Amino acid sequence: MRKAPLFLTLILTLAFASAVEAKNRDKSWEFGALVNHIDGDFNAKSSNGIAGELRFGYNFSSKLMAELWLSDEQTEQGNTPDFQLLGLRSIREDPCPNVFDANTPTCTTAIFPTTADFNKSVELRRAIVTVTGNFLTDRDGNTIPYISAGLGFIQETREPSTFETPYRVSEDDDNNPSTPRVISDRNAKGDVLESFDSSAILALSIGARTFFNDNWGVRYEVGYAHHNSFDKNQDEYTMRVGMTWIVGGQK
Repeated sequence: MRKAPLFLTLILTLAFASAVEAKNRDKSWEFGALVNHIDGDFNAKSSNGIAGELRFGYNFSSKLMAELWLSDEQTEQGNTPDFQLLGLRSIREDPCPNVFDANTPTCTTAIFPTTADFNKSVELRRAIVTVTGNFLTDRDGNTIPYISAGLGFIQETREPSTFETPYRVSEDDDNNPSTPRVISDRNAKGDVLESFDSSAILALSIGARTFFNDNWGVRYEVGYAHHNSFDKNQDEYTMRVGMTWIVGGQK
């Protein structure tokens, strides 16, 4: 269930309920530390993950700023199509012919679904540069809503995994047509090495800052991101909350 509508309601409520002077200011530096809840892409079989994020920004004015986002996410990924392909490659016996004869070697009669480590660990690292537009900076109040948009890079690293493909064979060791062929079950096992891929990422977010004093405040937002790792288009929905610290600038 998406929690974005509830989060947006909270942002708007805080924005219009505040009643002291806003602390976002011209020519100031801003540093932040946030925790992200990331709703992974269902089609990529990615689980929801938690990421830590650091932000470094500069306010050109109270209404416009640029930021660098750096985040690291630990999550898990389910059984993906690469296991099926690797499972088929791991079976050494050829498929059985339609008609057997005395010289037919041991062959495969059936292949069953590949099973694997369904919770293989995945690490996602992001570096994104954004431009942020702030609102209500000319009004009294300690809450400043904003919209951010940016581009960057994401690197996805998949840790090593194991897989197993059960299959059934027909064999006749003595090659004697007068004796029946023996049907038995076997398992093809293998390992998947660590792999990684990187791609561009687009990030959009809407949120707000609520300040406690001239320098410190809390920051909260919801966002959307899109990237194409391992040739799979992936959409992410995020919720972030954390602290922000503003230094310098014109008070």
